[in-house]
Amino acid sequence: PTRQAALQEVVARIREQLEQGVYPQNIGVLCGRHEYMAKMDSALRAAGIAVEAQGSQGQNRIHITQPSVKMLTMHSAKGLDFPHVYLVGLTNDGLPGARRDLPGSDSYSSGLEQQRRLLYTSMIRAGQTLVMTTVAGDEHVLLADLPSGLYRDERIAAE
Repeated sequence: PTRQAALQEVVARIREQLEQGVYPQNIGVLCGRHEYMAKMDSALRAAGIAVEAQGSQGQNRIHITQPSVKMLTMHSAKGLDFPHVYLVGLTNDGLPGARRDLPGSDSYSSGLEQQRRLLYTSMIRAGQTLVMTTVAGDEHVLLADLPSGLYRDERIAAE
């Protein structure tokens, strides 16, 4: 129901996977915007989970074999695959290229198509599991396009 609750849910799920023996480098956290990355990075570190975030501390590259959860922007994840992927912050302002134009305009449609391609490219980074997070009432419009039989909708309780 809130961005903070969604972040905490992702932390809990990653912790559970690690406790079940999933190697941390097999988990990728992809964010559309750097603000989400910073918040997710802080939440994972506060939980004691090793994370390597692209762009943090001046780091432009990640070391794919280092035993840590990998965090990248959706754009920078192209070409990388992870068995387990978390797409964090799929809200109306959560994907790059968000258009402030009126729906139906050419520039709005063009921006939405760019976001659709980015979302699809990000989704196919996942080999086994894909978890996508949003906030109730602020879900990105493209999520409505996903076929209902393709996913399981789980709602978490308010904090």
